[in-house]
Amino acid sequence: MVKYTKEEIREAVDIAIGDDGFRSKEVIAILEMWAKEKYENKMTKEQWLNQTIQFDEWGRPPSLADVPLIYGTRKKAFELRKYSNKQINKLYKEVKNNGGI
Repeated sequence: MVKYTKEEIREAVDIAIGDDGFRSKEVIAILEMWAKEKYENKMTKEQWLNQTIQFDEWGRPPSLADVPLIYGTRKKAFELRKYSNKQINKLYKEVKNNGGI
């Protein structure tokens, strides 16, 4: 299989659609997201819980609300939300079954 660098992909997209670089940045972002999802599909529950995510002081994910956000582990966010082990296990199974892990 041939592998291409980000620069080669950007240039090919820009040439193919005659763009100034905006669309190629979107393509790179999509490819990076897919690569991350592939990696996450191989995560154990412990790795998933220890993954760094962004959340507010109550453990909620980012939203349009004007509240400060912090970085911490998914486990910490669940603790702030007061999730039980049963709830966490259910979430993990849902994400894993939907291809997110």
